[in-house]
Amino acid sequence: MIEMMDAMESPKQYTTAYTGGWLWTIFLVVPHSIAVNLSFPKLIGGADNVYGLLPMSKAKVASVALMIIHQLAAFAYYVLPAIFMWERLIRTHTRPWYIRLPSRLPVSLFIWAIAMAFPFYGAINSLMASVSVPFTAFALP
Repeated sequence: MIEMMDAMESPKQYTTAYTGGWLWTIFLVVPHSIAVNLSFPKLIGGADNVYGLLPMSKAKVASVALMIIHQLAAFAYYVLPAIFMWERLIRTHTRPWYIRLPSRLPVSLFIWAIAMAFPFYGAINSLMASVSVPFTAFALP
C-alpha cells in the first residue's frame, strides 16, 4: 500500500518505495514469523492469537508495541480512500491540513468503532475465511 501511495505522488520514486517495502517484509516480518513458529510450534498450531499464548518477556512486550505501531500505520493507509471521499463530500479537500485533519475524525472513529465491535478472531475469523477462501481459489490461475 505504501508503494502505491508513493507511486501516485511521485512515480519516479516507485522503485525506491517498492524496494523499501520489500526489505521491510524480508528482514523484519518474515524472520519474526519464522522465529515464533520455530520456537513454539505445538503451542501456536491451532491458536487464533499467538500473543495471548506466548510467555511474558521483554521481547513479547517489544513485539506487541511494534505491532500496535504497525496497526496504527496500516489503519491510516487503509482508511485513506474513505477519508478522501469524506473530504470531498464535506468540501474540505482543498483546505489547509489543520482544517482537513479534524474533519477526518468522524470517518476514522466510525471505522475504528466497527473494527472494535467485530474483531477478526475466533468464530468471526473462521466465518470470514470460509466465505472468502472459495472465491480466492477460483481466482488463482
